[in-house]
Order: sequence, then structure tokens, then C-alpha cells
Amino acid sequence: MSAMALSIGIAIQNFPEGMAISLPYKSDGASNKKAFIMGMLSGVVEPIAAVITILISSIIHVILPYLLAFAARSNVIRNYLRINTRFTGGRILKISDIRCDFADF
Repeated sequence: MSAMALSIGIAIQNFPEGMAISLPYKSDGASNKKAFIMGMLSGVVEPIAAVITILISSIIHVILPYLLAFAARSNVIRNYLRINTRFTGGRILKISDIRCDFADF
């Protein structure tokens, strides 16, 4: 049931996305058919990417925890740098200045 709700949510989201592609084509003088096809083609990428993701996920599940940990660490460092540049008057810190301590957050 949750997969069906997710599918419906994605389909609803695709309508304004397709219109954002189709309406500029129509306002530039393209025919209704061409504007519709271009809007429809903008959504074709999603099922193709979903199939590729399913195929890759069966291979990559072994290293996925390491990739997620890397992404989380990068996010912590990025937020740490953003916070510290506020307090240093916009001066960008050097890598040697980074002391990532969760007490700073």
C-alpha cells in the first residue's frame, strides 16, 4: 500500500514538472503535439533511472554503509565550516584549522 502511495505521489509531482517543460515550448510557438511530447519526455528519465538503480543496488549493497558514512561525514564537515566562517568574519578555514568535535554543534 505504501508503494502505491509513493507511486501516486510521484505521478502527481510529474504533472507540474511536465507543464514546466511544455508551457515554454508552447509560448515559443511550438505545436500542441510537440509541447506535449517534450513534457512527456521529461518524465521518461524516471522509470529508466529506477531500473538502473534497482540493478545497481543489488551490486552496491555491500559498500552502501561506507558510502552513507562518507556522505554523513562530508555533511558534518560542510556544516562545521559554514558555522565557523560565520564566527571568523567570513574567513575560510584551512584544513589544518578543522577540529571536528560534536560539542561545537
